[in-house]
Amino acid sequence: MIKIQQKPILVIYFNRPKILKSLLKSLKKFKPSSIYFSCDGPRLSSNSDEEGIKACNLLIDNYVDWPCKKKFMRAEANIGCDNWVPQSISWFFFHEESGIILEDDCLIDENFYNFSSYLLDKYADNEKVMNIAALNPTTSNEKEKDYDYFYSYYPLTWGWATWRRAWTYYNHYIKIENYNSLIKEHLVSKGFTKYELIYWNKFFTRLEQKKVLFWDIKWIYSIWLRGGCSITPSKNLVVNIGFGKDATHTKFTVGTPYGKKIYSIQFPLRKASSNLYYLIDRTIFKVRFKATIFKKIIHVITYFLGYFK
Repeated sequence: MIKIQQKPILVIYFNRPKILKSLLKSLKKFKPSSIYFSCDGPRLSSNSDEEGIKACNLLIDNYVDWPCKKKFMRAEANIGCDNWVPQSISWFFFHEESGIILEDDCLIDENFYNFSSYLLDKYADNEKVMNIAALNPTTSNEKEKDYDYFYSYYPLTWGWATWRRAWTYYNHYIKIENYNSLIKEHLVSKGFTKYELIYWNKFFTRLEQKKVLFWDIKWIYSIWLRGGCSITPSKNLVVNIGFGKDATHTKFTVGTPYGKKIYSIQFPLRKASSNLYYLIDRTIFKVRFKATIFKKIIHVITYFLGYFK
């Protein structure tokens, strides 16, 4: 029987008690022994943030009733998701060498807890592996495979794990010149298509110009800049329940069929035989990142219906 050393969890929450309650219920089923809680401060423009945050804090007191080391970091004023999340992770890794990161809308069960805890130890000294994902957005998860995880160049962060040694390289500021001179050629060698390269050039340009704010895309950039990769499970191990008007980035569910069911993974874990599954990465790009015409139409329709008000 494989012995798994359980890892600490960072939970990043804000003003959504119903969402946080579901996460705490999921954690209670396997009772992690160490949880760090991080909460951004209330916005000046919102009258309900303080009430929501207080309700979340009470939930933590009521639901985390098993033997568990708890640490808290709470902001007095609002920092904003795209700054607060990286600050929270840096705080987490000031105290821990490795661990699991969950935003309040990402539910995991014992499958990912054991999966990531085991792999955090197994790959602790492998500098190229910088991320362990819970999400597998491909549509064939229900099929039996002859492996349990593979190396991917798309680090996904709907429930994920990493190490202090990897997070040290997080870049808050994007430089498109680094993409063109250091990253692009490396991605070509890993099977990235011309369309993908153009997509990321545009995305990183907008990030550099601060036209968009995505901490998780900055994490992808940081990993690519180091020539690193992610471990992705063969089956999806996370459910995202945070879609809706009060979400920061996941405003609507239409056209998002993934992240809705958790599958089980058995030990011992089997690594994919080839180093990188290029074809799977192409599929991950199409279903997770590529902005299809259909998605753009839905976005425009929901905007004019006042969905984001």
